[in-house]
Amino acid sequence: MPVWGTADHRHFVLIPDQILAIFDTYRQVDFEAKESGGILLGKCRGDHIELCYVTAPAMHDKRARTLFTRQPQIHQEIADRLWCESAGQITYLGEWHTHPEAVPEPSTIDVANSKDILKRHPSGAVLLFIIVGTSALHVQLSSSDSSHVLQSLEP
Repeated sequence: MPVWGTADHRHFVLIPDQILAIFDTYRQVDFEAKESGGILLGKCRGDHIELCYVTAPAMHDKRARTLFTRQPQIHQEIADRLWCESAGQITYLGEWHTHPEAVPEPSTIDVANSKDILKRHPSGAVLLFIIVGTSALHVQLSSSDSSHVLQSLEP
């Protein structure tokens, strides 16, 4: 299972191959491809995160070449169902979306959105944000007072 980690190796994120395959299907490799996204669901294991499920773009999400706005209802229904089915073990971890660039970097809109999402969560909450580029991922753990870009630890 591919692993991403902080530079100090204190925090790790496990991203299963099947989730990477989902990300691959939404990479914006064609000029007409629209941004896609959804929520990240999984398990927190101390300082480590295991990604178990991602939602795909839903019919009412707003999508354009350089814009993705998630409409919460269907994504929330999926999160609620998985939380119940897992007896509370699978929970909301954060958000993902695509960018039409090879090595993605958060835009000013992405930074503002992540700050807004963090404000809606308890103090000290750590959330995961993933941007899927055409050839790489930007994986970031953020809290209200810090942010860490993770690197792939695969050889």
